[in-house]
Parts: sequence; structure tokens; C-alpha cells
Amino acid sequence: MCGRFANARKAQELASELAATIASGAEPWPGSYNIGPGRESPILVEVPERRLGLARFGLASASGQLLVNARAETL
Repeated sequence: MCGRFANARKAQELASELAATIASGAEPWPGSYNIGPGRESPILVEVPERRLGLARFGLASASGQLLVNARAETL
């Protein structure tokens, strides 16, 4: 498993489909067919209001290093 995914929808499309506002900084999201660990991707935050923001994709270890193919036995 390579730990990548695709989300080709733009921020405006996602926000309208999810009935959310767009948080500052998420407006320029152009969509991507190649989102890998360490890259920003859209997330839906519901507290205090529904809004679309950006967050870094990946699982970080205690040292802050991104783990790509982490298994439960090795964490």
C-alpha cells in the first residue's frame, strides 16, 4: 500500500456539497489526483461550525516523522 489517494474536487465544490463554509487558507485548493503523506488535503471540521479546512495527510510518530506504511504491530 503506497498511502496515497485522490481528491480532484476544488474547495468550492466540496464546500457546497458538504454544506460548509470555506476556512481561510483553504480557498486555493485546486484538487489533486496524487495526495501523499505530508501533503495538505481538505478536511471537514464541525466545531464550532461546519467549515472546510486544510490539514497535512499522514500518521506522525512520537518523533514527528511521517509514517507511510505503519502497521499496528509496529506502532
